[in-house]
Amino acid sequence: MKVLLVEDDPDFDSYFRALVPEYSVRTAADLKSAMEIVGEEAFDLVGLDLNLPDAAGLETFLKFAGRNAGIPVVIFTGDDNPDHEERLLQLGAQDYILKFDVEAATIRRQLEHAVNRHAFLNSKSQQLTAAAHTEGSRPSARERKKILLIDDDPDQLALLRKLLAPMGFNLREAAGAREARTLLGGWTPDLIITDYRLPDEDGLTIIEWVRSNPALAALPVIMMSASEDDQTVLGALSGGADEYIQKPIRYSVLSLRIARLLEIKEKERRLSEMSQKLEAEKKRLAAYF
Repeated sequence: MKVLLVEDDPDFDSYFRALVPEYSVRTAADLKSAMEIVGEEAFDLVGLDLNLPDAAGLETFLKFAGRNAGIPVVIFTGDDNPDHEERLLQLGAQDYILKFDVEAATIRRQLEHAVNRHAFLNSKSQQLTAAAHTEGSRPSARERKKILLIDDDPDQLALLRKLLAPMGFNLREAAGAREARTLLGGWTPDLIITDYRLPDEDGLTIIEWVRSNPALAALPVIMMSASEDDQTVLGALSGGADEYIQKPIRYSVLSLRIARLLEIKEKERRLSEMSQKLEAEKKRLAAYF
C-alpha cells in the first residue's frame, strides 16, 4: 500500500514506518506540502495529523478532503475525544486512530479496511447518483436495505440509529428475542444486528432460531457485546453469527462489517439467480433431445 503521512512529528513518523515496513510511505510535514504532493502523485491512503504548522483541528481535514475527496483519509491524533471522532467520521474520515496506541497487525487491518470501505461507499454513492439521474428520485424505503436492531438498551439503539440512518438503511428495532420473532414473522430484513445479552433470551438463541428457519437462515447476523473474552467471541461465531463487534461500537468498524456482509449477500443472490436460469435452460434444451 502507498501511504502519504501528513505529520510534523518525526517520532510518530518513525513509529508509523516501523509498524508498516512493507508499505511505501511518503511524509509531508505540513498541509501545503501534502496538497502539492497529492497533486503530483497517487496514493492509496492518506494518514492525516490534525495539528500541523499551517492548519489545526477540524479545519485541517476539511481543507484536505474538500480538494481530495477521491482519497481515503485516516486521522492520526493524540486527542481521545469521542465527539471529535464522531464528527470527523460523519464528515467522511475513514477512521480515527490514536497515536502510539496501536500494534502492527491492528494498524494494517484498520488501514486496509479504510481503503476498502472508501471504495465501497464511493461505488454505492455513484450507483445512487446514477439511479437518481435515471429515475429522478431517491430509492424508496422499500428499496433500501433493511436492518433489524435487537437490543434492550435504549441508549445503544439510539446510537445505532444515529450511525446507520445517515447511510440510508431502513431500520426496525426489537427490545428482545420475542419481539424480534414477532417482527420477523411478517418482515424480512437484509441483515440483523443483535446484542449478546437480551432480557428474555441471549443473542445466540435468536441466531439459532433464525438459522433454523428456512426463510431466514441465510440472513447475515452481527453480534454485539461489551465482552473482550475470547470464549464469548468464539461462542458467537460458532453459534452462527457472521461477525462479532465489541462495544462501544465504532462507526468505522460497523459500517465496514455491514458493507462486507451485504456485498456477500448480494453476490450470493446473483449466483443463485444465475444457477436457477442455467437449470431452467438445461431443462429447456433437454426437451429437444
